[in-house]
Amino acid sequence: MSEEKTKTEFDSTMEALRRAESVLPDFTSSYDSQIRRLYDEIVNRPAFRYDPAGDPLYQSYRTQMVGEGQRAMRDTMGQAAALTGGYGSSYAQSVGQQEYEYYLQRLGQVMPQLYRAAWERYSAEGDELRGLFDSTMALAKDEVSRGKDRYDMAAKLEEQAYQREQDRLDRELAREQLQYQRQQAGYSQMLAQEKLNYERGEKSYQNMMKLITQSGYMPSDAELSAAGMSRAQAQALRSSYLMKNPMALVMSGGLPAGLSALAGGYTGGGYTGGKGGYTSSRSAGTGTPGSKEQMKLDANKKGSGSNGKSRRL
Repeated sequence: MSEEKTKTEFDSTMEALRRAESVLPDFTSSYDSQIRRLYDEIVNRPAFRYDPAGDPLYQSYRTQMVGEGQRAMRDTMGQAAALTGGYGSSYAQSVGQQEYEYYLQRLGQVMPQLYRAAWERYSAEGDELRGLFDSTMALAKDEVSRGKDRYDMAAKLEEQAYQREQDRLDRELAREQLQYQRQQAGYSQMLAQEKLNYERGEKSYQNMMKLITQSGYMPSDAELSAAGMSRAQAQALRSSYLMKNPMALVMSGGLPAGLSALAGGYTGGGYTGGKGGYTSSRSAGTGTPGSKEQMKLDANKKGSGSNGKSRRL
C-alpha cells in the first residue's frame, strides 16, 4: 500500500468517527408524557382551602346532626306540650329550639376534625402525586440509563474497531517503511559496489595503460578484459610508445604498418636514424646483438647441412 493510499484510508476513518461523535442519539424515555402530566398536576395544584359545602364528610355529618336535632326538638316540644295539657306554648318551642341548636353546636364542634381530615386528605393526595412522579422519574431514568449503556457499548466497540484499524495501518506503514529502508540500503550498497568496481576497473585500466606506454608491453586477451581495455586501444597505446622510442621499435623485430617513415626507414644494410644520429655499418649477414634478426641468423647457422643448404625457421 502506498503512503498516499494509507493517508486516504486514515483520513476516511477519522471523518467517519467525527460524524459518529457529532450525531449523538436523543436519549428519550417512553415515560416522558406521563412525567410532564404529573409535573403539571403538582405544580398547578390549587392551594388548600377547606369548603364545608364541598366536603362530603361534612355534608354527611350535617345531615345526621340536623336530622337528630329536628327529632330531638320534636320530642322535646311533644313532652312540653304533654305537660301543658296538649297545647303548644312558647316554652315548648323554646325548649325544642334549644335542643335543635344543641345538635347544631355538635356539628360545629366536629368542624376542626373535618378540617384536619380534609387537610390530611389534601396532603395525602399531594404525597401520592409526588411519589408517583418520583417513581415514574426513576423508571424513566433507568430506561435512559440502559439506552446510554447500549450507546456507550456501541461507541466502545466502534472505538475498538477504529483502534484495530489504526494499528493495522500503523503496522502496514511500518512494514512499508522497513521495506523502503531495506531497498534504500540495497541501493546504497549497489552504488557503493558499482563505485568500487569502477574504481578498481579505472585503476586496472590506468595501470595497464601505464605499463603499455612505459614499456611497450602487449597484454593478453585475459589481461585486456580484466583491465577493461580493447585490443585496438592497447595497440594504439603501444604504437604511440614505439613512435616515441625508435630503439624499442627496432628491438621488437620490425616496424608496424605506417611507421617506416617516422622511424627513418629500415633496409637490409642497417638502420638509419633521423637527423643522422645513428648509422649501422653492419653487413646484411649481421644483426643487432640480441635482436630478433640476430637470433634468426644464429639459428640458420646452426641448422646448415653438409650440402650447404640452410634450414629456414
